[in-house]
Order: sequence, then structure tokens, then C-alpha cells
Amino acid sequence: MFLKRLCGVLIILSMILAFASCKKEPSAVETATEAATDAEPVFNRIDYENIARRLDLPYKAVGSLTKYGSFVYFSAAEDGNADSPYNLLIKADAETGDTEIIAKLESDTHIDYIGVNDSYLVYSVKRPPYNKTKLFLTNLKNGGVKEIYPEESDSFGKLIPRLLGDSIYWLEKNQALENLSVKSVIKYGCETGARVELHSLYSDNSKKSCFYLGDGYVLWDSYINGELSYFLHSIEERKTRSIKAKGDCAEAAVYAGGYIFSAEADEESGKTVDCIIDAESGEYLSDEVYIGAAESIRASGAFIYAETRYTKSFYKVEEKRIHSLGRLPDSFKGEVFPAENGFMILQKGEDNKSTVLILDFSQQ
Repeated sequence: MFLKRLCGVLIILSMILAFASCKKEPSAVETATEAATDAEPVFNRIDYENIARRLDLPYKAVGSLTKYGSFVYFSAAEDGNADSPYNLLIKADAETGDTEIIAKLESDTHIDYIGVNDSYLVYSVKRPPYNKTKLFLTNLKNGGVKEIYPEESDSFGKLIPRLLGDSIYWLEKNQALENLSVKSVIKYGCETGARVELHSLYSDNSKKSCFYLGDGYVLWDSYINGELSYFLHSIEERKTRSIKAKGDCAEAAVYAGGYIFSAEADEESGKTVDCIIDAESGEYLSDEVYIGAAESIRASGAFIYAETRYTKSFYKVEEKRIHSLGRLPDSFKGEVFPAENGFMILQKGEDNKSTVLILDFSQQ
């Protein structure tokens, strides 16, 4: 009897050992990702109904939303047609809903970007054939307006200007090579008018350039000897460092909480994967589909918005960890814009109206 029991125990032990030897050990990427992110995604940690503030706008065709303080700035088509140029620059009080037209441009002029702070208002415009850009700066202290980027300059489409403090950052084209464009990252002093070239970069003519400003950094991408790299410029330290990318091109890239979030495309496989990169070490914490092969990535401070064909989700970066805040409900569908402590969702309305849902994540 004893021998039978002993044999039974040995058989069970051998089965356990065999199973353990077959169990897959976690890879370095899996281990690093678990250390930096929530292990399990959640459907919803946000009470959208309580944090959303509704702003109704008396305009049907609206774009280029930006928020500063209690005001929302946007462009709109004067004739209400979404296919027409958005030639009105408008300011709306998010508390009262009152609107004020700041600038009414010619009917064929399209306002592309709006940036504002306590001292300055900057906006970029295009006119037919809409392949060149003008950039205007308004001094909110004295009301003065000046053109700081003339239309004659070749801006290769979008300047992608970004306002921070008393400086504006943008991309501009220097020269074109056979397959590459040489571009410059420019810092412009609003008070002095001084231009400083931070970096010259090379961009594939067939692909868009990534350019992002937030959380005290300017982020862009460039090709070096045919290989893609990210460049992260610290505004406070006035230093730039490079991080070699794994993918062939970046479809989108933002910076938040010490990480670079990007959607990198692999030309050989035709796939786009989401990447989470430690900005200090350059280590890829994840090059798997974590956020979901995002078609659009936006950041607002420590908050990330990622949009795919099937889902729209929010994340928060806190103490070097990435937390899933959940998906955006279907009832909140619309175009998403970054805002202070959160995001804005533009919903196209009927009867010549639009609605902006302002999401305040400051308590999340």
C-alpha cells in the first residue's frame, strides 16, 4: 500500500514539474510594460455625466478649438457650410455661452490653428490655393496685430505652430531634396521678434511630420541616414536629445509624464503598432498593441487620448505608471481636442448649431 501511494505521489510531482518546465517566462518587454501600466484595462473609471460641461455654439461648421481659462476659442464658416473656409475667429464664454467674433477674414480665407494665453493670441490662415500659410500674432495687452510668417514663404502645407509663454514654435521648410524635405524647428520670441533655429530635420516627402509641444517639451521626428529618430527638446534646460525609433515612420507622437506615445508604421508588414517609450532611457516599454494601434493620439498634461477604428479611450500618466481611465461612451462621440486638465469634444449639431463637451479630468 505504501509503495502504491509513493508511486502516485511521484507521478503527480513529475506532472507538476513537466508543466512548470513548459510554462513561458515573461519577456523583458512584458515585464517592463506591466511595471509601467495597468495590467488590466477597464471599461470606465470616469463619470462622464458629472465631469462634462456643455457649451452650445450658434455655428454649424466649427473647428480649431482651443481653451484657455474660462474661454473657448474656435474658427467657424460664416455661411455655415462645412466645405467652406472657416473664416471667423470666435471667442466663447464657457460659463455663460456668450460668443464674440474676434476677427472676420475674407470669405476664401481658412483659419487653421489657434493658440492663446494671457498675453498673446496666435492663429494661422490659408488662402487659395491653400498650400501656403500666414501666421498672425495679436498682443492682448495693447491690441496690436502683426504678421510674423508671410504668405510668400513656402510652409509645405501646415506650419503646425504652437504657443507657449512668450514663444511660438513651428516647423518650416528649408529646401527639398529628391525624396526628403529639409525642415527647421523654429522658436519665435513674441516680444522680441527673434527667430532661433532649434534643429534642422529631414522628413520623408511621402509622410507627415510629427510635431508636438506639451508638458515642457517640444517633440518631433527626423530621418538620420534613412532611419527614424525622435527628438525631445526641454524648454527649461534648452537641451535636445534623440531617441532611435524601431518603426519606419511615426503616424503620430505625443509626450506626457516622461513617456513618448507614438504610433509607428512598419512598411514591410504594413502594420501600425502603438509604442510607449521611456523618454529618459530611450527604452521601448511596449511595442505591442497596448492602446490599440491608435489612429489618433492626443495629450493634455498627464492625460492621453487614443482613438482607433473601434474604440476611443483615455489614459493617465502618474508617477511613471500609465493608468487606463476607460472608454468614451458612444453618446460622447465627436472630434476630440486637448484642453486644460482634460479634453473637449466637438459634436456637430443641427439647425446651425454645434455642441462642445468640456471634460475636466483634474479630479481623476
